[in-house]
Amino acid sequence: MRIWPIVKHARELEKQYEWGFIFRWDQGSYETRLDIREDGIWTIGNGNLPLDDFTMICPDILVMFQGRVVGVIEFEEEAKPDKGAKKRKGHFEGNKRDSKRDGLYKAAKLDLLKIWESNKDWNKDIKKFLVVLYCKRMQWK
Repeated sequence: MRIWPIVKHARELEKQYEWGFIFRWDQGSYETRLDIREDGIWTIGNGNLPLDDFTMICPDILVMFQGRVVGVIEFEEEAKPDKGAKKRKGHFEGNKRDSKRDGLYKAAKLDLLKIWESNKDWNKDIKKFLVVLYCKRMQWK
């Protein structure tokens, strides 16, 4: 599974329930880039280098409501922690890079859904995540 089935399902749910979400997904050209500072200040990337003291992150999927980013969906390909010199593509619990990324999302007050490659119930998780986001919509005004 890759990102597209997740986006497709989220868009189908949006069409069915008419929540008002728009989904932007990363296609390899930094379409979802966010520049986030550790104190939670963030901006949508502008194509240049990140601002001083900001970390550049490209989430897999941005969830937007009325032109504002309100959530992030990350697809996590699973891998085991490195035991040697070979680099492995993927993620694992306790990964320092992912932990820092997740901490920045939290500081920026962006809701995060991680969909692990092995998760067979990801469809239900997306629906639950979007329902929770929709219920928070009054906080974003």
